[in-house]
Amino acid sequence: GRRWFGQKARSITRVTIEDVVRVADPEAPEGPPTGCLLVVQVELEYGNPERYTLCLSFASGPVGQELCKWHPEAVLADVNAGGTEGVVYEAVHDPRFVQALLSLLASRRSLVGESGRLVGVPASWTREVAGHLGPTPETTPLTAEQSNTSVMVGGAAILKLIRRLEEGIHPGVEVPRFLTERARFPFAPRPGGSIEYRSTHGAPAATLALLEEFVSHESDGHDTVV
Repeated sequence: GRRWFGQKARSITRVTIEDVVRVADPEAPEGPPTGCLLVVQVELEYGNPERYTLCLSFASGPVGQELCKWHPEAVLADVNAGGTEGVVYEAVHDPRFVQALLSLLASRRSLVGESGRLVGVPASWTREVAGHLGPTPETTPLTAEQSNTSVMVGGAAILKLIRRLEEGIHPGVEVPRFLTERARFPFAPRPGGSIEYRSTHGAPAATLALLEEFVSHESDGHDTVV
């Protein structure tokens, strides 16, 4: 199982795909998507159902072989798609997918799915944070994250994908905004904006991803307290 799935002690009884959003390449919006973002509902043996996000893409040929060799943890399944052998893998390992999310976040655009849409929500520091990244920053998925998935972007920012979708604004969005915009605390990482998932069924928006400045050579609060 994936480390970000927190209900390993309970058996899964049913999984339903609620929405599929195709994440287009901003450089070629009419071409094949860089990947798909799925919203899935997970029903457990007891307790309320939970919603999670999956970021999936398909690779064949040398790209698929390289993924299997160097990032086997990212590969979910071997598949035959229309006669083409390949693998389904975590799309965060494709820089084009990550850059497409960054473009969405910074431009206030939206990507429409089957029953909802992704909407970019810039913050007051979005342009400044994005200015340090350049047009095509290097992206590196991090392995230390437990409850979510984090990607280092250009050595200057962190893009965090919120795996469990919960209605409302995520604390990872609210707290940095309060510290930087209202409290004017100078030592907090500056927020670079977020992406929300908004259902067409009238449910409150849920934070799906957030971008924040990367502060190097600092310990985290957990290390300091413990």
